Amino acid sequence: MAVARLAAAGTGVPAIGLSLLARDLNVAFLVGLAFAVAASANPPVLLYTLFWRSFTTRGAVRAVYGGLVPAVLLVLVPPVESGSPASLLPGLDFQVFPLENPGLVSVPLGFASGWPGTVTSREKPDEDGHAEAEVRSLTGAGAVRPGCGRRFTPPAPPRRPSAAASPASRRTTRGGAAATCPRPR
Repeated sequence: MAVARLAAAGTGVPAIGLSLLARDLNVAFLVGLAFAVAASANPPVLLYTLFWRSFTTRGAVRAVYGGLVPAVLLVLVPPVESGSPASLLPGLDFQVFPLENPGLVSVPLGFASGWPGTVTSREKPDEDGHAEAEVRSLTGAGAVRPGCGRRFTPPAPPRRPSAAASPASRRTTRGGAAATCPRPR
């Protein structure tokens, strides 16, 4: 519980401080910056994973950091921070990046850094796993019905069947679902 409180304070206090600094800015623009940072890290990994059979973990890590780091750095130096009357620091002018949204530069950098990360990796690509994941994503094969797996239903407390209980009530799995559900592999 102490870790949760520390994490809440560690993320909440800076977020409140930043929101106080940006209270006079256009909220739609700030949301656009947040989406640019998210779009710099996530789509390269998702698209490479879906469409490139040889994509590796090293390539995924490089793609995330290759898009995220430039996006965060470019958010700190655009015109929204300094140089204009509507910026966060209107009296200073330290802008070095002319675009207001960093996504135009950071998203391609994410894609560009994922490729060499995969090509230089010593990890053997799991092409069979990619084929299996592709079939599952397109057909839904292997999905578990709600109520059949332990991950969907909380475990029921163990109870002893009474002598008057029917045989069907005795046929339950550990999670409490009926025995007719498929068993996990």
